[in-house]
This record gives sequence, C-alpha cells and structure tokens, in this order.
Amino acid sequence: MWEIAAMLLVAFVGGWVWSGIIARERATLAARRACERYDQQLLDETVAQVRVSLLRTASGTLSPKRVYRFEFTANGEQRRSGELAIHGGRVVDLHLQLEEFTVYEQPHLHKG
Repeated sequence: MWEIAAMLLVAFVGGWVWSGIIARERATLAARRACERYDQQLLDETVAQVRVSLLRTASGTLSPKRVYRFEFTANGEQRRSGELAIHGGRVVDLHLQLEEFTVYEQPHLHKG
C-alpha cells in the first residue's frame, strides 16, 4: 500500500518539476520578446522564479501561478528589472522598468 503512495508522490513531484521547467522556458521567451518590443536586451541568465501560488483557472482547476524576475539593458551598462507571471500556461502579467517609464501589461486581456 505504501508503495503506491510513494509512486504517486514521485509522479506528482516529477510533474511539478517538469511544469516548472516548461514555465521557465516560456518566461524566458516572453521576457525576451517584451525586451525586443522596447529595444532592450534580455540578460538571459537572470530569469529566476521568485514566487509560486496555486490559483484556479477559468475551468476551475488548481494551477500554479509562477512569478519570475529578470534583468535587461539598453546599453550594456545599466541593468533594469522586469517581472512576469505565468498561470495556466500563459503570461498573465508583465512589468518592465524602463528608463523613461514603466510598462505594465496583462496580455491575457488582449484578444488577438
């Protein structure tokens, strides 16, 4: 009986880790695209998960919302910070601290 519970636990942990790897790849791609839109360069190795919480999706199932922070630069010297959140496999919030202004986007609200 405990073997089944152990196998279920291993499967759950494996699935959680795998979904985290996929989410980080999506976060890196989304951060890179956002930086390109504003003529910035993403500093690749700076994308890091800072928070995870469980929220309900539109269908009512629990899904992790993962928040990532990253750094980017316009000139190669001055670092700026950004943050994005992924929930349900999509970017739901994006913030970029640019020199002139701060960008706040909620891509999930845009139809397209």
